[in-house]
Amino acid sequence: MTDFFNREPSDTYKSVMNIGTEPNETLDATLKPLEDGRGNQSALKVSTSTIAVGDVKIKNDNTIKGAVLDGGTF
Repeated sequence: MTDFFNREPSDTYKSVMNIGTEPNETLDATLKPLEDGRGNQSALKVSTSTIAVGDVKIKNDNTIKGAVLDGGTF
């Protein structure tokens, strides 16, 4: 069995998702990237009121900003 004493979860679990780029960040009103256990940022950013992928932001009031549609509409 793996010994977890004095080890960070990211040392053992490379797929653990972290919020933001600083240690122990939590969700708040600021969009923060999701990172894997090695610090690689995903395209997804989250906050307490918004999710974003690239320039497209979806807020909890159901508004969508920055959406570029290829010949379609919402």
